[in-house]
Amino acid sequence: MDDSPTCTKRIKLADPADSQLKTATDVQSQDENDGKSVVFVQHAALEDQGKHEIEVLDKDYESAISWKICTKNPGHFDFIPTAKFSQENLPEKFRDEDIYQFIKSWALLTVRLVTTFVSRDRTKKFPFFSRRGTYFSRTGTGKVTDVYHFDDEDTPCPCQECSSSKTPAKVWKAIWIMTALHVVFDDTEVESTTVDFFYEDEESKSDIVKLKGLRVVDFNLDGDWCKFECATHDLDFAQRIEDALSPMMDLGEKIQGKFEDYDDLNMAVIASHPHGCAKCITVGKWIDVRKFEKKNDNVRWTTYSYTTATCKGSSGAPVWILGTDRRHMYAYYSHVHSEGGDPTTGEPNKSGAGDVLKTWEI
Repeated sequence: MDDSPTCTKRIKLADPADSQLKTATDVQSQDENDGKSVVFVQHAALEDQGKHEIEVLDKDYESAISWKICTKNPGHFDFIPTAKFSQENLPEKFRDEDIYQFIKSWALLTVRLVTTFVSRDRTKKFPFFSRRGTYFSRTGTGKVTDVYHFDDEDTPCPCQECSSSKTPAKVWKAIWIMTALHVVFDDTEVESTTVDFFYEDEESKSDIVKLKGLRVVDFNLDGDWCKFECATHDLDFAQRIEDALSPMMDLGEKIQGKFEDYDDLNMAVIASHPHGCAKCITVGKWIDVRKFEKKNDNVRWTTYSYTTATCKGSSGAPVWILGTDRRHMYAYYSHVHSEGGDPTTGEPNKSGAGDVLKTWEI
């Protein structure tokens, strides 16, 4: 039985040898519902990405197709749907209840991002520079990092519904999402972004909560990460997010206490929405860490390389490093997935920069 998550309708791929495809990136498929064959042409923007792993979809090119024809991870055997994730999926020495509960809470906070606009100010170092000012759908991944409460009469809820209402909610929550800067670059891209919470599997689509992005609240160009804000006055939904956030610091402290004396702490875990599909968890090893700091910067940064599986759509996904540095145990300021490697050559995947230590000396 196929345990992989599915997106939209199921697609049965036809044999490319049976037809003359228009280009090397064209895909012929057959809808299992009606048997009709359709040729899907890969969006030209995919050729503009380098090693970044945003999933770009035409209006007719569905995530199910991209999942089926993926050449980086055929079959996606390392991608475990969150509902099926268990301690057995962890390396034996890390089959610990606190680690398992940490990953489950951390994964629940992972979100799918769907962005439609390309900023006119996008930097040349990131994908889609040549397509500035255009519209097309693409997906990445992010994670909730912070929730803030507001009940000030002078600060009404800025969500899409309230912004057009004569009676906006006065009690609301600001939710901050962390992702890669190459996924959402600035306010104009954030405003075109839909955040999908709780997309755990195809059967739970009714549980998905959608919020619109509002503004960038923090970013780092060299580190390839940003935080942006969305808002909700659905306090029950916000409480569910806060309930997932609240145990993470304590769990991180417990994990740090248990494993700080281990010599071989090399696990790297990622939660993402591969190809824009339902959320999955992948587990691997980090194999290299680089530490650096800039002059006049009060943070020492780290970047990691790892074997943990990723695909298109994994850009911006949180990367939890179980390593020797204490801060990584709670991953409050998480590393995010930045670049995809090549499994056929052994080239690893890479994170953006995460903060390892704040140093407030002048």
